[in-house]
Amino acid sequence: MDFKCFYKPCTSKPKAYCECSSRLSFICQDHLINHLEEDNSKHTFQTIYRKIPVEEVEIKHKRFAELKVFIQTMSELVIPSLSNGSSGMSVSQLYFNDYFSSQLSEIDEIIQPIVENGHEIIVPGYSASEIDIEAYIEYLESIPNLIGISNGNSSNCIQDILGLKDFYIRATESVSEESIDISEHTSKSFISSKDSFVQSPRPTIDLMVRATRGSTDGIPDYASNGNYDEHLHFFRIFSKTMKKFDTLSLEFTDIKVDIAENQGWLACVCQIPGKKLFYYGGHHPCSGDTYLFDLENYKHLKLTKGKIRGMATATYYGGSVYVFGGYNGENDMRDADKFDMYSGVWESIANLPVATRDTHVLTCKGYFILVSRHNEILKYNVPMNLYESLSSEIKSSSFSVLFKDKGHYIYLSENNIYTSSENNIQEWKKQAKQLSIKCLQHTSKPVTRGKDIYFASSFHFKVYMFSLETYDLYEIASYT
Repeated sequence: MDFKCFYKPCTSKPKAYCECSSRLSFICQDHLINHLEEDNSKHTFQTIYRKIPVEEVEIKHKRFAELKVFIQTMSELVIPSLSNGSSGMSVSQLYFNDYFSSQLSEIDEIIQPIVENGHEIIVPGYSASEIDIEAYIEYLESIPNLIGISNGNSSNCIQDILGLKDFYIRATESVSEESIDISEHTSKSFISSKDSFVQSPRPTIDLMVRATRGSTDGIPDYASNGNYDEHLHFFRIFSKTMKKFDTLSLEFTDIKVDIAENQGWLACVCQIPGKKLFYYGGHHPCSGDTYLFDLENYKHLKLTKGKIRGMATATYYGGSVYVFGGYNGENDMRDADKFDMYSGVWESIANLPVATRDTHVLTCKGYFILVSRHNEILKYNVPMNLYESLSSEIKSSSFSVLFKDKGHYIYLSENNIYTSSENNIQEWKKQAKQLSIKCLQHTSKPVTRGKDIYFASSFHFKVYMFSLETYDLYEIASYT
């Protein structure tokens, strides 16, 4: 992204570019006339930078500064792991060192005009707004797993990860390589997480878990709840019978599953890509058992056991299932953990600020919004593994649920309704309207169907529906 004036002796920074040929020409103010006089082509000059609205400057700076820190963190994790035991750097280390250095250099070139002048680059193919940060972060997060999959064959690993250098993370498909001189203006640009590699499943997980990549489920709808859940699943307590509530037919189905242990209530449950159900823990009996169910035939795979935990939701994002807080049979928990669907192991992440249970998580691009019975709404930055307080001006309880509708956030806590918006998630307003019934304790992920949202309590044996049109909560089904 080192823009240089087309006039070779010139060292001034270009301010504009011209689309007169198949490759962009960058021009400083002193050489505009020189470029016009070069040939008889039709010249179309565009500015390289645009002024960012004042209120967006700090937001954009923060996003790319956080991305820079994340790249540095991944570099410090990946490069030492490729050591061959000699005093110098291995070929693989040199390759990755060059790769991460080039990425950091590009981020610096994006940040510099933002900080110095409140400007951002708007050149097609280079525009900061065209970079899919979330896809790039997801790609970076996959690199350690791919290194593990390579079984020490670093040359194959490099081919797996960086082999397709022609893919670039862009939000639009309109930019062609012919419109940019790739070799002259950038070394290695952002590589697409979707196209740059094919993920192979770990043998410890079995082909059943190829769910996390290459599935046909598509990208979750972040304008809604950002999850993959289609129906509601839970166990009849003290049994091996799974209950499914179909959110289309609004009917229950009982499914006998071949597991060794009777199940309790308020387990951590979510659907993941590939039509699979992740089911972990529960209360009474308190458990850390972890299962993956195939929702086509309800066959299961028993996964690595986690911490004893119930009264928390499970959240799938970027190849892992995240669980925050909960109850272990004796105490509320600060523990936060994720189950890596590639490696098949549990990993600890940053603890919650306080011990709490009845946690609910809303998935957004690159971050989660967390609520619990503690009177605070948190934001969890996924790549940075950090928490941030959004609001403590709420009254939380164990009877709550959190969901989203087209940029509007809705948090139900007992009879209260709190709302916020994507443009200002620090502000949560209590609505004058009160719910006629309480939403009771549950750990299900909300499922949106049109203007209705469904969730279920395996503890109180009830299914609820919330209307996005009237802001009313209804109990629509129950079982014994």
